Amino acid sequence: MGQVQWDDLLKAYEDSGVSLCPVGTHDVKVVKAEYGETSTGRNQFIVTFEIAAGPHAGRKVRHWMTLVPEYNGLIAQWFKQMAAMGLDKAYFQAKPGNEQVCADLVGRDCRIEVGRRKKRGTDEDTEDISKVLPPVNGLAGAVPAAFSVPLGAADAQAPQVPF
Repeated sequence: MGQVQWDDLLKAYEDSGVSLCPVGTHDVKVVKAEYGETSTGRNQFIVTFEIAAGPHAGRKVRHWMTLVPEYNGLIAQWFKQMAAMGLDKAYFQAKPGNEQVCADLVGRDCRIEVGRRKKRGTDEDTEDISKVLPPVNGLAGAVPAAFSVPLGAADAQAPQVPF
């Protein structure tokens, strides 16, 4: 093997547009959505957001949305995040295919709350999207205001949000 061309790799990294997203709430647009499976065979949607405004405009951050059917709270969170991006209960009742879901996510506006956490088994920081929220200027799609998913006894005191 030859010598690693560090300058070329650093330029590719900078050009990728993917870096740690600053902590806080950001207005974003979905620029890419992909479907795949985890190593354990769970369904997963990988959503790439681009910060839409402010000093960090153009920065990208990825969000892995894994479906874990055995945990109602995680399913509720997954559907709430999809609703924040405009894909509501009625959308999923139509039983769209995975690729259709991905196609329909692209171009949608929303907000994300970003924090930090340590990657498993390392001291390396990574971004952690704790919430996906509807955009400030209205919902990203039609979400029935009165619909909520029962979250269970542990979440009984939590406010109910659409979807």
